[in-house]
Amino acid sequence: MKTLELSYYQKRFWLEWQLNPNSIAYNTPIIFDLKGSINIDAIIFSLESYVNYYAEGCRTFIREENGKIYQVILDKVDLDLDIEYIDDNNVHSRDKINKYIENITSHVFNLKKNPLYKFALLHVNKNHCILILNIHHIISDAITASTFINIFSNLYNSFLVNGKYIEHKKLPQFSEYVEFEKNTYTAEEINLDLDYWENLLKKSDLSLDIKTKSTESQESRSIFFRLEDEKYQRLKAIIKEEKTSIFIFLSALFGSLLLRYSGQSSVVLNYPVNMRPTGFRECTGCFVNNILFQISIDHNKSFRELLNELSIQRRQSKLHQRCTLTEIVERLREKNILKGQQFFNVDLFEAFLGSIPLDLIDVEVNSIKYEAKKIQNDIGMAYQTHPNMIEFKIEYNAAKFSESFIDNFKNSFLQFLNEVTLNLDYLIYGYSIISKSESKKILTEWNKYSKNEKINTSVISYIMNIAKKNSDRVALKIQDKIITYEELDKKSNQVANFINSLGLGSENFIGIYLSKSTDTIITILGVLKSGAAYVPLDPKYPKERIDYIIQDANLDYIIDEIKLQKIFNFSDNSINNVTNLNSAAYVIYTSGSTGKPKGVVVSHSSLLNHNLFVQNQYEITKNDRVLQFSSINFDLSIEEIFPTLMSGASLILYPDKIGISIPNFQNIISKNEISILNLPTAFWHSWVNHLDNFEGYNTLKLVIVGGEQANHSSFIKWNHFFKDKVKWINTYGPTEGTIISSIWKYSQNNFKSLNNEQIPIGRPIDGSQLYITDSYFNLVPIGQVGELLIAGENLARCYLNKPELTADKFIPNPFNAELNTRLYRTGDLARYLPDGQIEFIGRIDEQIKVRGFRVELGEIENVLFKHQDILNTIVLAQKNAHGENYLTAYIVCDKKKKIETNVIKEFIKNYLPDYMIPARYIFIDYIPLNQNGKVDKDELRKMEYNLFQKIEIFKPRNELENQIAQIWKETLGVEEISIEDNFFDLGAHSLMILSVHKKIEELLKTNLEVMILFQYPTVKSLSQFLSSQSGKSIIDESTINSAQKQRQAINKQRYNMNIRKSHVKS
Repeated sequence: MKTLELSYYQKRFWLEWQLNPNSIAYNTPIIFDLKGSINIDAIIFSLESYVNYYAEGCRTFIREENGKIYQVILDKVDLDLDIEYIDDNNVHSRDKINKYIENITSHVFNLKKNPLYKFALLHVNKNHCILILNIHHIISDAITASTFINIFSNLYNSFLVNGKYIEHKKLPQFSEYVEFEKNTYTAEEINLDLDYWENLLKKSDLSLDIKTKSTESQESRSIFFRLEDEKYQRLKAIIKEEKTSIFIFLSALFGSLLLRYSGQSSVVLNYPVNMRPTGFRECTGCFVNNILFQISIDHNKSFRELLNELSIQRRQSKLHQRCTLTEIVERLREKNILKGQQFFNVDLFEAFLGSIPLDLIDVEVNSIKYEAKKIQNDIGMAYQTHPNMIEFKIEYNAAKFSESFIDNFKNSFLQFLNEVTLNLDYLIYGYSIISKSESKKILTEWNKYSKNEKINTSVISYIMNIAKKNSDRVALKIQDKIITYEELDKKSNQVANFINSLGLGSENFIGIYLSKSTDTIITILGVLKSGAAYVPLDPKYPKERIDYIIQDANLDYIIDEIKLQKIFNFSDNSINNVTNLNSAAYVIYTSGSTGKPKGVVVSHSSLLNHNLFVQNQYEITKNDRVLQFSSINFDLSIEEIFPTLMSGASLILYPDKIGISIPNFQNIISKNEISILNLPTAFWHSWVNHLDNFEGYNTLKLVIVGGEQANHSSFIKWNHFFKDKVKWINTYGPTEGTIISSIWKYSQNNFKSLNNEQIPIGRPIDGSQLYITDSYFNLVPIGQVGELLIAGENLARCYLNKPELTADKFIPNPFNAELNTRLYRTGDLARYLPDGQIEFIGRIDEQIKVRGFRVELGEIENVLFKHQDILNTIVLAQKNAHGENYLTAYIVCDKKKKIETNVIKEFIKNYLPDYMIPARYIFIDYIPLNQNGKVDKDELRKMEYNLFQKIEIFKPRNELENQIAQIWKETLGVEEISIEDNFFDLGAHSLMILSVHKKIEELLKTNLEVMILFQYPTVKSLSQFLSSQSGKSIIDESTINSAQKQRQAINKQRYNMNIRKSHVKS
């Protein structure tokens, strides 16, 4: 028996196993299907000989003593071979074979116990067996696996000729290497190597940030494909001509394609290198290290330039590849370059284990490709070269990537590879990564261009004609006041005549400073009749904002209550103005990134195109009663007002003075027999939470929502009450696209066809086209996230008095250049679903990263909504004292039911990974809304601040509590911490736990099990435990046993400290 330290490259596997002892990510199984004259005795002899003569690792286990780690190598062991028999005549035999393979390959190794391999032979019949050779990575690598199979083949075949009388070949042993390694790498050399990696990586994105879904699982899936014949020969010729390697070429191709998909400018690939020194080439064991390839692209870089860069980088990195990935990570953390858990999450490796050949006499051998059940990283590509083809394998985390996404990525990879091999000198962003058929689908099938021939007059002309035909019908109503179409026409004529009398008309801007009333609607129509454009100034808005709009718009006139009395004395004669459809109809001010609102100028043609579409799609008739709910400062009011009046329907105004509350809202609907509602999504969410029956809504036929992401769970509840009695439409559109640009109509069929729990924003409305592109305006593949761009007849004209901003946001349309059209850059992220529907993702400028992971807040809200006792919720990101993001969930609960924070956290863990679980939970009575009916986020934060002011802080009572509290305050980035606060409720996560664990060990000058921090998650409880252990070993068996749930929490969180990303597929 030998007792040795772990080798330099084994230590990371031991550390990872400690943190995640149930992981199977480092199992490296090889599986063979054997048919023919199979000699079981020869198999047993060959495996036993390999274990006892060639592979010290197969006789090894790990032992800890006095804080040090050793590997113990036994002199000789009995072969551990599982043999199972099944009846191949059974109809379920194939299922049994697959189940048996899964059972063996999913074996959980205990590194503290021998053996660290699991061999199995499944006897199907006398001429058919399945051989499974599963070895933990800590004692094996790709070369070891190949050596193993070659030795096994030779031993088996020799046994058939000579029996057991075989002279075993003398090979260098792993224990010899461990002794050799001790004095070959000095601290000075390590620092020089780390300096190189720090300089290379300090300005790079350290992880790939793509996902198409989010769940806790780390389930792995794989796809296989190949490149053959002419294309492969062309690739080999280019590699020879460029004097590069297949590895560097594929690194450039794979890395730059991932960057095209993610929109990032750089990424780091993680790849294994063989570190066997001279004299140990045939030694079995783990000699693999992970090295990094930094790949960066920009708009001006060609593929040839990238290839040359990577060739130089690889030559340099070979000089610095002895330090481990663990040490690189620690250096980057020390220099504050690396933060969070998400890093080095892309693998690239040469060869995969399923392609190692096994040659046995009189036996037909076929490799069974193994798909790992768990992986450490998010995505990786392996390749295996053959004389006439190259075989590829993409392995991916099924929790993050959908099958359709990976299939699209594979097609893009082959398309990209084909284009690159035809010409290396194109700019990387100049290559198409989508197929011609996919491009055609996006540009023509999903974005049909058609000009509306009805756009030959103005909205006002439509309304005037309707007024003549329906003079006695109710046009406007607010409480008991009614205005007929005849009155509407005449009074608006008075406004128009007054404005014209001032010499004002086309391209003049008239401010309307009026509260919601029939006079407000009359004034809006009168301004449009005059030829001028109206600028709404709702008195409910802050005075500072109103004053800014007045000054910025340089208004020609402002109509208020006092002036209106004078105006209504003017002539009500008809106006004969002919409206120029290109002239401005209105200006709506929207929030700007500078903090100042910006005015969006919309023309009469865009307004009319929108109204004709809405009138048709919403099926508005003269018998409808439409609620005018929104402020006139919000462009949703325009969609309520004009299509209604163009249809001869009645517009029912929601009175400002009664206040917006659910009971008042319900009363207005019932009392006025409302048939169509057009609501801000946030208000609709609140309404749905109060629904308990269908009573009072018998006249409703349609509800439209828009402005924010509609929640799936809210819709499920909505549909439970209304079913198909009330039609429901989800809309999307910025003010710059004239109110809405796309719609999604609910039907049972299209709802069932949704692949995830997110309601789409649908397809473009008539006259609009929607494109999703990368930052260089290349179409992204279907399913990939990009910026949503809008084109077509509905675009606003410009930003008022802001030509530079207009030029930046409204750009020439490269997808329809011959028509000289424009695109509007929305700043919204979206993706195409396979059927052409569009899914809204979020805002580019609100992209949030937590612990290095990109997080979509709406995704977390959707999960919270699933809880039966949560009525409404909003999740926001905030920063701690270290500038790191943490998540806060604001929750409205059913008042009849009390719900605890830990219950909610456990509920969320069933659906989301730990980095998406909010750190704080604030229980409130309602979600505050602003004047436009959208969530008021500033008000939410004020509510949180006021609540936290009332919380009592219990200060440390002794020195130990004070020291522990100080460690946690520094780690969490908070000024105060109560000794009864749960660390995890304050935002603690796995990396923080590891940092705190290290500091407490230094404080106590002793070893401490990590799991103790999970069992005692407050200053008070941890201090009491540590005090009780004074004079004892902190590592106590009873503590370990009672902390199994915390161990599970470690596993659940995937918490993977610095060495987490050292995953090697060898």
